[in-house]
Parts: sequence; C-alpha cells; structure tokens
Amino acid sequence: LGQADTACAHTYFFQSVIGTGVIKPVEDLEEKKQALACIMAHYRKDKAYAFSDAQANAVAIFCLHVEQMSCKEHL
Repeated sequence: LGQADTACAHTYFFQSVIGTGVIKPVEDLEEKKQALACIMAHYRKDKAYAFSDAQANAVAIFCLHVEQMSCKEHL
C-alpha cells in the first residue's frame, strides 16, 4: 500500500500478467500431475510433491495456449 496524506492519493503496488488465447482441459494424467507439482513448487520451493492418479483425477486442469500477452506494474 502506498501511503499519502490525502485519501485519494493512496494506491496499491501491483504486478499483473494477462494472457488471451485458447483454453483446453488437460486430460493426460501425467501432464496433470506435472502441472500440480509445478503449482506446489511455486508455493513450497523446499519440498517436492507427488500426486496419485486419484488426486489428479479429482481436479480439473486447464492449459492456456497464449496468443497474446500483456503485463503492467505499479510500484
């Protein structure tokens, strides 16, 4: 949060990426497990996670085939 003396001068700092394209469901179990492992690695770099077939089947994973990407930042 950027602080200021007046209410209208306050702001938040952010970074964002926006991608557009075609989204398709991931059906292959091994690909789903790899995607789940990548998500967990983002949050826990100190530990590797493995997923069972049942766990991979219990969630929906989607892949965005990016056609256009933009980003913005306010620091």
